[in-house]
Amino acid sequence: MWWSFRKPLHSISKIAQLCKSGQVVTCPLLHICAIHTLLTKPFRSLVKLIIMPHLPTAEEKHTTYKDTLARIDALLQGETDWIAAMATVACELHHSFEHFHWTGFYRHVEQNNLIIGPYQGHHGCLHIHFTRGVCGAAALQRATQLIENVHNIPHHIACSSTTVSEIVVPLVLPNHDVLAVLDVDSDDHAAFDEIDQHYLEDLCQKLVEQFGHTTQR
Repeated sequence: MWWSFRKPLHSISKIAQLCKSGQVVTCPLLHICAIHTLLTKPFRSLVKLIIMPHLPTAEEKHTTYKDTLARIDALLQGETDWIAAMATVACELHHSFEHFHWTGFYRHVEQNNLIIGPYQGHHGCLHIHFTRGVCGAAALQRATQLIENVHNIPHHIACSSTTVSEIVVPLVLPNHDVLAVLDVDSDDHAAFDEIDQHYLEDLCQKLVEQFGHTTQR
């Protein structure tokens, strides 16, 4: 029998009970399949976790991005508040893709230093210097950072121990200054590709055109 839990850690005790009975448990949101095998000796039961990233296909990505960016365009039409815009973008993106486990902005408030802005997901790092982390590299280089596995990056900042892949897009002003960076993290390996880069860079360029003049940071 298969049991599904739609929310993370929906019922730990229930999952434990099912595992003990040898049943198969699936949690689609986390894409985890737990199979419990009872061994002969006491206290040697084994729970095997098989990570099954259900990442969208290229066609699904194109469709979802087009729909999401269209909603963002409609929501931000006539908007002048940069903070409200960042919050709206983070929310729309985060809830459009299941594998977006952290989605938000870091604002360039102080010289060569990023400060956390509106986001969705677990807590983020509060301050990131331009010389540290993937976000810092994006701001320093004024270039998108597309990372398949953050654990292979020496300067990676582990704001969350579960993060595996990441994409960071800088919002670069006409004077080459950085307004902010858009950061998306995933617990899945190689969750982002050139399709994500294309649409997120297009989104960030539109945000610069609309809010680049703002004094809000």
